[in-house]
Amino acid sequence: MRTFFHLAVVALALLLFGCATTDSVMAFKQRKIEPTLTRKSFERIEPNIKNLQSGQPMESTGLTWSVYEISSGNRLVGLVAYSDGWIGCLSGNIDGAFTKFGEPVALENGLLYGQHIYGYIVKPSLFVPRYALQTVATVIDNKEFRALLNSRTKGIGSTFKGGGSKEEFYFKDLKVFQVKELYKSEEDFSGIQMGKAASLSEAALLFSKQKYERSADKIRTLTPGSDLFSVIKSLNGLYVAHYGGSSYTLFMDGFLKYKGEYFVSKTTSHGIYYVWPFGYVENGKEVPKTALIFKNGVLQSVVPYSSKQEISEQLE
Repeated sequence: MRTFFHLAVVALALLLFGCATTDSVMAFKQRKIEPTLTRKSFERIEPNIKNLQSGQPMESTGLTWSVYEISSGNRLVGLVAYSDGWIGCLSGNIDGAFTKFGEPVALENGLLYGQHIYGYIVKPSLFVPRYALQTVATVIDNKEFRALLNSRTKGIGSTFKGGGSKEEFYFKDLKVFQVKELYKSEEDFSGIQMGKAASLSEAALLFSKQKYERSADKIRTLTPGSDLFSVIKSLNGLYVAHYGGSSYTLFMDGFLKYKGEYFVSKTTSHGIYYVWPFGYVENGKEVPKTALIFKNGVLQSVVPYSSKQEISEQLE
């Protein structure tokens, strides 16, 4: 194992310069991650997650992550982070593990909130997200961060702002905010059916106009203020795991992820925004009809999807 700061530099280099995502890399990640996302592995960590207290420093939780380099000869081609029951692709992946902060989800009144998702996979490939461990930290500037870093202060870190930005948040006093139960078990998904596409050409069937129309009424009646997982539940969403839990696809009727060109992610001084497009595919092209706008992890509004630029300009 390398030091935190060595691995942080490696992670930054990979983000800036990219790395080859080959089948061998994904197979390596799968070998490391898959055993940690069994029901048995989750049950080992569940008592710890349930006993966490709001305000508890993350350094005192006993939660740890393993982080390894993936090499091809003398060339570094990737990193992998994992821990019992920890769904890394929903929890900030490498950054979330390095800092213990998780995935940034909200920014309010000088406080930055993160999220770790814990759960397991049931065969063949359904993610069952059981708990959200939400963290909170105070936003600071680079100068204060460097001073705290030099004094070896615990509970500090940095994380990228998302949406492809190379800007970072710096933070201190990282603590547990709360633990929320998401799903009780895989039985919560027992009434949901999902078809399979045999090829890319058939994948368009998953994004048909009929499927969008089937979900349109539900979308229009979603309640502003609902958190992200409540929205997913209302729309009968399913998280499908790939490569043993290294990545995922979220399936919902009308959820327009065929090419993904109409998604929006943006961080401003007022908060962290995500825009989920809903619509259908026609003649191989995405036709966005409705936008779900999330601010700081909750649904802010449901609006007609005008254009990506216009939608993005609204997020201030």
